[in-house]
Amino acid sequence: MKEIINTLNEYKELEKDWDGYEGDAPSNEVVNSVIIFLDKLVEFPTPKTMLSGTGVVGLYWETHKYYIDIIFSKKDIFSYYVDNKESGAYFGDDNIKFENFINSKIINILKELKE
Repeated sequence: MKEIINTLNEYKELEKDWDGYEGDAPSNEVVNSVIIFLDKLVEFPTPKTMLSGTGVVGLYWETHKYYIDIIFSKKDIFSYYVDNKESGAYFGDDNIKFENFINSKIINILKELKE
């Protein structure tokens, strides 16, 4: 997890046009939110990070069964998308507050990843 934290902290150093396409750098608030969120995931498999040109920071997992991403565009708010590759089912939710993470549908899917 330390490697991901280091990558996220590097995101704080990015400036406008970091991607050569006038991409927005993520705000420190958003990056810090992701780091705090990761503290809640210590019992789950380590995700990979992603960054968009709109300043959105994300985490994702990809297994033989699932593609899961969680994105952060605002402080302490996340959205997620889950694609079950085996069944073709998919779902997601937007604008979830951190305090509702434990009650979100994604928590059960993340628990499956560690089995």
